[in-house]
Amino acid sequence: MNEGKSWDERHLQRNVRRFVLALNGLIFLLFALYAVVSPHGLAKSLDYQLPSANALSEFRAIYVGLCGAMGLLFLQAARRIEETGIADALGVIYVGLGCGRFFALAVDGVPGSLFIAAGVFELVSGFLILALRPR
Repeated sequence: MNEGKSWDERHLQRNVRRFVLALNGLIFLLFALYAVVSPHGLAKSLDYQLPSANALSEFRAIYVGLCGAMGLLFLQAARRIEETGIADALGVIYVGLGCGRFFALAVDGVPGSLFIAAGVFELVSGFLILALRPR
């Protein structure tokens, strides 16, 4: 995608990719922080219930552990923009998340607008991360 592009165009692509990665890193870390501070509040906003220690354990594993780790990986990828492996993997994961949301829409019905927006955001972010890969 970068063949024949000027230095300015390549620089802009790297900066946009870096911005998308950093933005998503911050979003994931904020989500993880929200899960630490108010697990029941976050669960309610996602239409989950956490009736037991088992449910809380699973919720914390995903929303504290996984989201926190994803946030750190996104920020690391933004910091090391020329090292494409982590960012590429995150882009593929994000496209998968977005596709999963739209699969759910097709088989389960239309979710709330926040969930549709999340799916669009994940697809756009994932495709941007992959399309703006430095070569």
